[in-house]
Amino acid sequence: MRVHGRVRELEDILDRMARALQHGEPSPDFLGQWSRLYAELIDLKTNKSQDYMKAMYSDDQRNRFFQRAIQGAVSGKTVLELGCGAGLLSVLSCFAGARQVYACESNPRMRELALEVFRANGVEDRIQLIDKSSFALVDEIPRCEVIIHELFANDPFGEDALAVLLDARRFALADTVFIPGQLKLMAQIVRTDMLKSPWEPFHDVLGVDLRSLNQLSKPKRVYVHRDS
Repeated sequence: MRVHGRVRELEDILDRMARALQHGEPSPDFLGQWSRLYAELIDLKTNKSQDYMKAMYSDDQRNRFFQRAIQGAVSGKTVLELGCGAGLLSVLSCFAGARQVYACESNPRMRELALEVFRANGVEDRIQLIDKSSFALVDEIPRCEVIIHELFANDPFGEDALAVLLDARRFALADTVFIPGQLKLMAQIVRTDMLKSPWEPFHDVLGVDLRSLNQLSKPKRVYVHRDS
């Protein structure tokens, strides 16, 4: 089974276990199993993050689109980033003069890396990193004037983008700007050896120091799941 399949399997198991908790106190064995499965899920998601982050942050055209859009929208404004990951867009918002940035990230490992990126770029005092997904936010933040996200990847709906953006309206004003604000799908068949190029370390992107992300290149634990 592929990594993506194992992630879905773990999410389903943990969801069933969470529902089971509603019917009684958990035993030590139950809690131990929960901890092991949750740790495996986070490890798989973090290792997967290395691949897609490198692909995104190596895309200069994409990065400069975000930079131009952010520079034209955030000066003096309050900004919310949905699922900040390594925090590139939050840092770019600070560089562009945002008054305050709120960044949501539910993955503990990615939050640690985002904090290191914020400190490396001297903006940690202007970004409030929130340790939960935007779905779980209640009244931790005010309504924001700009909402930014990187939910549109090579699979534009792979991160529940529609549900996340619809829910994010709770934090928007009547004239809030969303970046990106729309999506256009295009397809092209391509064959290239570039897709097989070896992993290279992070340096900086548009002046943002991302060297903290090189920790993701450390040897990974590999999980093998065999279908019966």
